[in-house]
Amino acid sequence: MSNLVRRFTSNAGANIIGGIGTAIYNLILPSIVVHKLSPEDFSVWSLGIQVIIYIQVLGFGVQTAIARFVSADNEIDNKVGIFSTVMAGRKILRILMFLGVIISVLLMIIYPLFFNGLNHDGVTVLRYCILAFGVSSSLQLLSLLPIGFFTGLHKNYIHVLAQLFGRIISIIIIYLLVKAEASITVLSVGLSVGLVIPCGLLVYIMNKSQLFTTEIIMETQIYDRGKELISYCKVLAVWVFCMLFVNGIQPTIAGFFDIKHVGHYSLAMTLVMVMVGLQQAIMSPIVTVGATLHASQKNRELFRMLKLSTVTCFLVLFFSVIFFVICGRYIVKVWLGNDYVMYVYPILIALVTTNAIRNILSPYSLLLIATGAHKNAHVPAMIEAVCAVLFMSISGWLYGALGVAQGSILASIAGVCANLLVTLKQVGFINKSERSIVLLIMFVALILIVSCYAVFLSVINR
Repeated sequence: MSNLVRRFTSNAGANIIGGIGTAIYNLILPSIVVHKLSPEDFSVWSLGIQVIIYIQVLGFGVQTAIARFVSADNEIDNKVGIFSTVMAGRKILRILMFLGVIISVLLMIIYPLFFNGLNHDGVTVLRYCILAFGVSSSLQLLSLLPIGFFTGLHKNYIHVLAQLFGRIISIIIIYLLVKAEASITVLSVGLSVGLVIPCGLLVYIMNKSQLFTTEIIMETQIYDRGKELISYCKVLAVWVFCMLFVNGIQPTIAGFFDIKHVGHYSLAMTLVMVMVGLQQAIMSPIVTVGATLHASQKNRELFRMLKLSTVTCFLVLFFSVIFFVICGRYIVKVWLGNDYVMYVYPILIALVTTNAIRNILSPYSLLLIATGAHKNAHVPAMIEAVCAVLFMSISGWLYGALGVAQGSILASIAGVCANLLVTLKQVGFINKSERSIVLLIMFVALILIVSCYAVFLSVINR
């Protein structure tokens, strides 16, 4: 177990560094752009940059699948299996990249038509932004192969450093373009180019690695591994696609009902995504460590990992809600200026609450993937997706951008309940008595987080 702990902490350490770098990047980028653009132009920029999220959905969990297969083959020194995974993953991702380009062109034509509040010039600029970000995101899909490859080998520091380098270059490009008073179109092209840099760097490093086998690989082996990857990703694909409706389309719904405040919504989401990025950085090694424990049939170790990581995760999320309730106004004021506090702060607290509720289950969900017990996880994901679109649309229609954020809280509660009801009985490493422990932890967590938001509403509405 000491070796597993060492792997987890080293990978988590690398991911934390990457997460901190990403957090800083996500905070600096909008703060540079928001003061350069008018509120209307920033709304256009925010809607355009959403396309990155839409295209990234095409990853369909391929990175996670590659990491899992590489990790399992690396444990038994099966270099043929690793090479087959790499070759199959490359073919799959190339197909997804071309699909991403096609979807980007379609989005360029259709997406701006949803926003009646945009004038003709705004629609034209939005179309250029969509094309730039869409093509860039499609190319970035190729980086999922080396990221999954190095994650499976427990060498997370390689892709973390490459991504940090790319983000630094992106910030420099945007800063220089803002100083030169470039248009939104030029800014979007500049950012798109900067985001592609880590992809090429990672592919180059992976191809230069000495970990590939010199044995002859039959095409049938690659084909069979490709089928295994696709089979593994089927449920993940539904899961990821449903999460698009849960998270990705929030600014789009806000823009549809309240175009004036879609920029404020995106800024609030940026702070929340900083939290999400840090959390994912810490938790992501659970997949590879969990897969190793599962392969060794160490179910007690798996449950202990689940219990410890879930309680830790809840405490961090709960206190993050309290922290933003107390300090959120000051953070927004320092970050963006006093003019943004009134609009961004209430949306921020609602989204932080949503994030806390939804991500209580992060360790549980990652261990489902690690142990291959995620076959029915698409059902609760679909339930949450339907609830998200329904609740956010109704709330957005009634209360505008803030209503969309509050609707996401209700959807997150529905998602947690559905996930536990559908999947808990089918998890092999959790016995009947231990299910009660999991349910108790989740119930207490939900009550405390929702109560915290209720107190916030009672205070702010006085």
